[in-house]
Amino acid sequence: MMGLPDMIRPVLPSSTLLSPVINCREKGRERESLKEVARFLGKKEREVREASLKAQECRRQWEASWRWGDHKKKGLKVGVLGHAYILQDPYGGRGMVQKIVKQGGRPIMPENLSDREIDIACRELSKRPYWILAKRIMGCALSLLHSGEVAGFVYITSFGCGPDALVADIISRYSARKGKPFLLLTLDEHTGEAGLVTRVEAFMDMLWRREGKTYEDHLSPHGVFVGGVGNPVFPVGPSGGGTAPITKRTLQLGSRYAPEGACLPLKINLGNFIEAQELGADTVVMAGGVGPCRIGYYSQVQREILQDLGYNLEMLVFEPPDVHWREVWEKVKKINPKPLLPTLRAIWLAWKKACALDALEEKLHWLRPRELNRGEGDALFSRFLKEIEEAEEVREVKGITERYLKQYGSDPPEGWKRAFSKGGHSGGDIYRPGARGQYESGKATGLPGGGSG
Repeated sequence: MMGLPDMIRPVLPSSTLLSPVINCREKGRERESLKEVARFLGKKEREVREASLKAQECRRQWEASWRWGDHKKKGLKVGVLGHAYILQDPYGGRGMVQKIVKQGGRPIMPENLSDREIDIACRELSKRPYWILAKRIMGCALSLLHSGEVAGFVYITSFGCGPDALVADIISRYSARKGKPFLLLTLDEHTGEAGLVTRVEAFMDMLWRREGKTYEDHLSPHGVFVGGVGNPVFPVGPSGGGTAPITKRTLQLGSRYAPEGACLPLKINLGNFIEAQELGADTVVMAGGVGPCRIGYYSQVQREILQDLGYNLEMLVFEPPDVHWREVWEKVKKINPKPLLPTLRAIWLAWKKACALDALEEKLHWLRPRELNRGEGDALFSRFLKEIEEAEEVREVKGITERYLKQYGSDPPEGWKRAFSKGGHSGGDIYRPGARGQYESGKATGLPGGGSG
């Protein structure tokens, strides 16, 4: 910003460029600058000084409104770092701050903190940044890290050079030490907004996942065990609510008929439905939704594909009720016309089984790369699946879960620890270590890891 006058001076006559140097640290310099402005505008010095005082008061009010206004809004707290002339300019900042808000974020920016908070936070640095704006950005990040009140940071910079290159790197390292995710957006590296929007959406979704409040997740391959033979309302098999296990053929069928650019889960679902009808199923139960994940619209696409393929499957889609929960209950009765109380008990049993699967599978993902003898963790998990499927009461599910969690232990059992010889990375649209179903989907389909919508 300070270089702009020098950039435009060669192309503009000197008589049309007003570029006073206002340095409050230099005694008498501010008054000389105001005199220069008064002469250029043909005004009295007193008028220019009064205008200057009004401008300073407006700035103080603006800073106060930022500090105590947006700082109190609801949402997932996200530290949004960068220069004010980028963050607070919808055009210059490509509207990234507004997009974070739309994703449920509550931006906390350097302007939201007082000068005192910034100064105190910067004391731990071996050398404070001598760039004023960089110091404010660094102090904001350090203050938020110490308070622990942010889920992560988004650093928005205009280009990859300048002080931001150094400050962003330091903040990313401090964030990593505190276990806080960090996203760097360099605006000049993108000719359009699509790439920026995708990165912001993925980052915000990851933050919500870490908070345990996401509306999108990897699809578990173990849904067949949620009903089970022990559940009289949602039994497993072609006559009940289960589907065949996911195999390579499942993915091949889905990929053959699904849109090429569609999510992997959509293709697996479609393959599930085709195989289910081959086993005698006549009804498909599918979850809907209103976003942001595309899974909320899967059923519309899958219904059209199945119809064109000649598959006569009735699709019951559980959408958020528009008017009353009775809409959901009517669809439940179509699946199984049993009385209300047994149905609610069965739903509660299925829910507790799903929670148990999540808990054990997360433990398995952590232990699997550390086991000395490959397959020991999976063998234990297979026994767990068989028992959880046959459980008929919630207390049975609780007992089974506690017993197997104890067998896995809080640390790898003796003989399970194995050094990592090589590191790798697995990813999809959004990747989270230990995400449910990635490994199993990979084994079944021959793909590394799996993917998400």
